[in-house]
Amino acid sequence: MPPLCLDALLGYVNFIYERLSNAPRAEGFPPPDELQNQRQLKQVIIQGTKKFNEDPKKGINFLAQQSVIEGVDNPESIARFLKGTSRADKKLLGEYISKKDNIAILRSFIGMFDFSGKRVDEALREMLETFRLPGESQLIERIVLEFSEKYCETEANLKDVADKDAVYILSYAIIMLNTDQHNPNMKVITAFQAQSHSCYCCISINDNPQNSNRMTFEQFGNNLRGVNNGKDFAPEYLQLIYETIKHNEIILPTEHDNKHAFDYAWKELLHKAGSAGELSICNTNIYDPLMFAATWKPVVATLSYVFMSATDDAVFARVITGFDQCARIAAKYRITEALDHIVQCLSTISTLGTENPPSTALNTEIQVNGNSVMVSELAVKFGRDFKAQLGTVVLFRVITGNEGVLLNGWNHVCIPSPLHSSLRLRSVDCSNMAQLICEFFDSAVLFALSKWTGHSTHPTADNFRSDR
Repeated sequence: MPPLCLDALLGYVNFIYERLSNAPRAEGFPPPDELQNQRQLKQVIIQGTKKFNEDPKKGINFLAQQSVIEGVDNPESIARFLKGTSRADKKLLGEYISKKDNIAILRSFIGMFDFSGKRVDEALREMLETFRLPGESQLIERIVLEFSEKYCETEANLKDVADKDAVYILSYAIIMLNTDQHNPNMKVITAFQAQSHSCYCCISINDNPQNSNRMTFEQFGNNLRGVNNGKDFAPEYLQLIYETIKHNEIILPTEHDNKHAFDYAWKELLHKAGSAGELSICNTNIYDPLMFAATWKPVVATLSYVFMSATDDAVFARVITGFDQCARIAAKYRITEALDHIVQCLSTISTLGTENPPSTALNTEIQVNGNSVMVSELAVKFGRDFKAQLGTVVLFRVITGNEGVLLNGWNHVCIPSPLHSSLRLRSVDCSNMAQLICEFFDSAVLFALSKWTGHSTHPTADNFRSDR
């Protein structure tokens, strides 16, 4: 993990930790419950969009049930949602709105665009950035027809085109030109004719594989003679359209592999920023519980990964501090799931939380300061593992004082033996914790632990109590 990223992550945790003791200050700030409701609504929208991508009808029904849209029979509300979300599958969206039964949704969807002052190709590009054009001719016809109607609603747009029939034919010509110029698998289109908006086209295709020439501007212009209400389009107007399409393919922005994808992403970001409201700098800790509850999983997972993969002692110390701060934040805000997971991670790091009991075949009794100590294989491995020793110290430090918050985390700390089968792990009193540890864990392991807690002799329950 790059050091800069680790610094940012630990800085975020430390920022919340340092404000734990601050008095909550809510005056002048939006209520946390309001922001939480907005976040929950976002999750509902994400879930509804996922259902839409699997089955549009079921997705729309779900969104209506959750009051995200005003009803399954409200095309304006459905179109507003589909145009406003960026998570809908673009191919599926194009097919859905162009179906015969959804013509009202299509009309409302296209009606939300503002094509004022735009050339036909510019307006067409703006529309086709929101969904993929279907492959079926009837579906394309419905889309182009509604587009032509919408484009001609603005008087200023009729300066270069005569009427909606001219826009319809020109739109088809632009779509064909785009395919001709940029599809490497497409046979070359040399000529076509379109009559009115009956979708009647006469297309001449060059089947000669030796001819790889694309449509020229002269061919493009010749194909459009007399279709502008009996007149020709202005050559300058067609030249601008031709050059724009030739050098900038009409394609979904996410499929661009050049700067156009970045340009579109930047434009979308500016659009979202404009509708998101003003940015408020909230120097208060009233939102910290929500922030930590939303982010603790990747934070703890990252700390665990860095701790297990790092080789530098300084990194170990910083990560352990991060674990300790996360645990205290979780305990303060009573985020039990987070604290349980932290204890589980530290138990794994300590190597003491194994499901299967360690082998006792190699146990050896030795004398330490006049005391007999049974050294096991587990104790030897533990004594040689710096990470495990450090993790164990922090594990007990995290538990101490937070016993009432832990739930499932006890399963990774105390393993009841047959002699203590009646032990209720979730109600263990802190005053008995050291005694329980002495009973349930190998005494040699605790001896190694005592080196980290500052005891020079074999630890006892009284030692641990005094250490607290």
